[in-house]
Amino acid sequence: MYSLLGFASLEAGSWADWFSGSMSALAVAVALSAYPISKRQRRLDERQRDAEIGRGIGWKAMTLLNQTADIDRHMKASLANREPMYPPGMKFPLVRPLGVPDRKPQELNQSETDFLLKSQSADLLMDLELCFGRYSSIVYAMNEYKVRHEALYELMPTPVANEGMTFTHHLNKEESDRIKPYTLMLESLLESMIQLVDENMEKVDRCLILYKKDMARHFGKPLLDFEIAHKDASEE
Repeated sequence: MYSLLGFASLEAGSWADWFSGSMSALAVAVALSAYPISKRQRRLDERQRDAEIGRGIGWKAMTLLNQTADIDRHMKASLANREPMYPPGMKFPLVRPLGVPDRKPQELNQSETDFLLKSQSADLLMDLELCFGRYSSIVYAMNEYKVRHEALYELMPTPVANEGMTFTHHLNKEESDRIKPYTLMLESLLESMIQLVDENMEKVDRCLILYKKDMARHFGKPLLDFEIAHKDASEE
């Protein structure tokens, strides 16, 4: 038999049971106190991952805007040229094909899609998907424009003069009639490309504004600090 400070006495087996029970109770108390801490840490880790995903989405949207703006500046600077061209009134003689890099802006991955749905940003998700798809159409159209542009000038007679990259050709009626369908196709392709670029510039602008608003609502503050600033090349 053992006594504790002379106040109580227990059999040896009872002391072992009491000590074991006390340690078990202590372990349960520690486990219960650790659970809220662990839960809070998981929430912090998840929020940090969400913030990283959110910043990645913003970076992809800004890259999409910049690459669309590169094409927009090229076309507007070309169209700002007021020199008379043939055929008169058409735009394609002013706009040379632009080499577009094969490396396109990265589209949203599954984790980014899931995050936008979780953060109740379905409108932003839908608009971004449309903008990425529209940019792919712009790249396809520009490559097609390059092929058709080169094919047209292969049909032209030998130039009689040139000044820099501007060549002068003399065409008789038969030659003019032969190339006319090609000029009409080029002009139509260029017009559709201009429309696509203008629309994508407007829509990606809207996406970035919506992105800042949605991220500020979800996180309590903006994730990326940026300003949308661009103007027509003809205004520079």
